[in-house]
Amino acid sequence: MEKIAISGRILKKEIYRTKLRRFDLRNADYRLGRKAYDLKQSSTGQGESIDRLDTIQNRIESLNKPVTSGPSFRERLGALIRKVGRVMNVQILKVKRDQLFRKLGRQLRQSAAMNNSLTTEVEQSTSIAEKIDVVTSEIRSLAPRTYFWARRPLMTGSLILILLVFAGVAYEQGGVLDLSSPKRTVQASADALTRNDIPASKVVSVQSEQEKAFRQEVKRDMLTYARLKVIYNFPKDISEVGSLSADKAGNLYGILRNTDSDRIVFKLTPAGEFTTISHLKHGEVPQRADPDPKTGVVQGQSGTLYGTSEVSAIYQITQAGEFSVVHQFSGKEGQGIPSRPVAAKNGNLYGITRNGGTAEGGTLFKIAPDGSFTSLYNFVSNSDDGFFPEGGLIEANDGNFYGTTSLGGTHGGSMRMTPQGPSHVPTERLGTINGGTIFRISADGSLTTLHRFNERPWREMWTNEDQLEGSHPNSPLLEGSDGNFYGATTEGGKNGQGTIFRMTPEGKLTVLYNFKGEGPMVGGLVKGFDGNMYGITSGINRTPNRGTLFKLDAKGNAIVLLTFKDRTGAGDPSRWFPFADPEIPVGGLHFGKDGKLFGLTMRGGQKGLGTVFQFDLSDSFTVSEDDKRKAEDIAANTSPPERRRSGREIVTEFMERVQKAEAEKRAAHLADSKKLVAASGGAKTLCPKCSGYRKMPEYNYDPSPNRYKWGTLEHSLFENGRETVTMVDCDRCSGKGAIDK
Repeated sequence: MEKIAISGRILKKEIYRTKLRRFDLRNADYRLGRKAYDLKQSSTGQGESIDRLDTIQNRIESLNKPVTSGPSFRERLGALIRKVGRVMNVQILKVKRDQLFRKLGRQLRQSAAMNNSLTTEVEQSTSIAEKIDVVTSEIRSLAPRTYFWARRPLMTGSLILILLVFAGVAYEQGGVLDLSSPKRTVQASADALTRNDIPASKVVSVQSEQEKAFRQEVKRDMLTYARLKVIYNFPKDISEVGSLSADKAGNLYGILRNTDSDRIVFKLTPAGEFTTISHLKHGEVPQRADPDPKTGVVQGQSGTLYGTSEVSAIYQITQAGEFSVVHQFSGKEGQGIPSRPVAAKNGNLYGITRNGGTAEGGTLFKIAPDGSFTSLYNFVSNSDDGFFPEGGLIEANDGNFYGTTSLGGTHGGSMRMTPQGPSHVPTERLGTINGGTIFRISADGSLTTLHRFNERPWREMWTNEDQLEGSHPNSPLLEGSDGNFYGATTEGGKNGQGTIFRMTPEGKLTVLYNFKGEGPMVGGLVKGFDGNMYGITSGINRTPNRGTLFKLDAKGNAIVLLTFKDRTGAGDPSRWFPFADPEIPVGGLHFGKDGKLFGLTMRGGQKGLGTVFQFDLSDSFTVSEDDKRKAEDIAANTSPPERRRSGREIVTEFMERVQKAEAEKRAAHLADSKKLVAASGGAKTLCPKCSGYRKMPEYNYDPSPNRYKWGTLEHSLFENGRETVTMVDCDRCSGKGAIDK
């Protein structure tokens, strides 16, 4: 599922890159070339384009001159034909002219010699080109982590269509019934009773026991929610929330994006008091320096907040809300900053870029307090020392910095069958299979690769030693009180869903936990005051699990503290809060001064757009009597989920309801018709000519709802349920008319 998700991300980025190339960049180059031509400014080697444009423009002006014609029809027809020909030629010349404008703009964008009057247009065009490079690098970084067809939209669409067909077939067959789940056993027992497989008394006993166990489980789940408190609900005009950071006083900082694409840098106290530090209007921030909500901000020693842009820039915001760019990255200095920088003890900022650099594999950099920039290390793309760092840096007690790369590392291989069984092909003959690395870098830029992760293709064919430790780490490390480092991977492990590991300073790695349906971990582990470590996952879409808060004790045992559930519906009886329960955590965890955990979700809350929550870990916490009663009420009103019915069952039940309602409607109609006819002394009809009437000689009732017919009262209608087209003469005028039709 992780690779399918990455395929979707690649497809989305391919569509975005196509839009940038085909529309934005072409239009920007056109505007640049048009203005350069209007100003008659060009660089060396571009005079030929200017001359060709002059020729085309003169030709267009010549063809736009009026066409003269004589008074005769033949002369007027000839003039019309010439005029149409000229219009077609003008349109062709305009297409060629636009192509030359774009070519000239592209040449000026790529040229080092630029005129001051074209600076704005050149910067706009260059900015779009750099965005394309960033997206291309992101696609390149994602491509090795998914299937070979991931960058082929047509094949992706075909796969989605096939999956939908299989999903429809599975839904038609009713799915697979898991009898090992207590939530399914009640329905399974009822199905068995219907088939007369087991006695009814035994089924009733099983149902009672299973429902009791289910309600106890719901009650325990609800009592854990008593420790959860929502301290802030994001308002309705917020379109994106990112990650939080904390200062020494326990205050939280973050960035929001609203529906107008403004950025709101905020401060939130542990009590939930929200303060806007800076509201940056869209378009007022320098180009390519828009703050990225996903990476958030970090507080420096002076109290100034530092963050990264969505392209490649480091900015700072004072506590008074003043915004300024600290450094704008060039392609050789790196592109795409996946995490906020680290404010080191020596006052410098240290950080990573995902792509770019002199070797196209990402960079490590340092920014001094005076703003001076130093590139410490350039990762080499497709190298054994790793490339494309993502998880961010941490400053350890030894003064060095530690981080991870998402790709690179161990050489891979393949397998061949021999009479003695499977054997590995020498890795030197097969290139590199990327699983990522863990590295250490000193303050002066000396890098040491501590561990290389394995990743193998067709991993089900390999021995147990292959990829059990996981691969592709993308969250920051944590230095434990024992001097070891702790982190997580997104793939691999026993279940193929990632691992939590411990690594010694020398690089020896031990797997502590294998993820099994909790979803990827976000934000890395945090160290608690009790010596344990805590983490949170984002859950898995389209499943009841929408995030898991867990504890990792000193022995490496993972203990689930809270499972976020999809309880957003207004009528959900298991909802704990008066609004949608929080779900889908993002941005990691932070400890407050009082030992409580703080985190962020992107769904749930009063407006459904996310919350900031607090979770009480203390042993002294006691559940109030009101919360106990609330948990019991929710458990009593929550029923075990029913077995998913097949499409055939749903359609059959619906048709039976429709047929039953139709039969009841016809019976009621017939009864009402008989009553009306009997009360009127027999059905009568009005003469269409003189309004006279006479009794009908027949009483042939029709059970179908043949509704409005002439009634016994003059000019009135009623339903008499008759079926006849008998023509009778009126007693008054002997006229003829169709009756009961």
